[in-house]
Amino acid sequence: MQTTVKAALARVMAGTINFPTYLKAIAAAGVKRYAVDIATHTITFQSAGKTVTEQVPGSITISDRFNKTDLLAAIRDSLQGDLRYPAFLHRIAQAGVQTYAVELSSGAVIYAGHGQTHIEPIPGIVPPLLITP
Repeated sequence: MQTTVKAALARVMAGTINFPTYLKAIAAAGVKRYAVDIATHTITFQSAGKTVTEQVPGSITISDRFNKTDLLAAIRDSLQGDLRYPAFLHRIAQAGVQTYAVELSSGAVIYAGHGQTHIEPIPGIVPPLLITP
């Protein structure tokens, strides 16, 4: 898992793959969830039985207030292909996002900052149906 995750992370940071391709690559490696701490530049990937933490180079200043409008604009620009991943990180930090978690199994991203959260569905990922007998 670690080699594939590290390679995919390097490619998305360099802008050679887009975010959906990145998600597919790490999901194929067994990642179920990952969390990004923007302030410490760490990403923690979790699979069924393993945790891998990677450092992301660079420096990002986080706004002292959460701005949902700016967050949604960054998400929209990213989805339209107008924003590469490093720029996306800067934009969401400017919107006051301190951390976010991607839940591949449920198809959701949870953005958090300054006591506020926003949950965004991941386009193209349909959560599994819960069937009760």
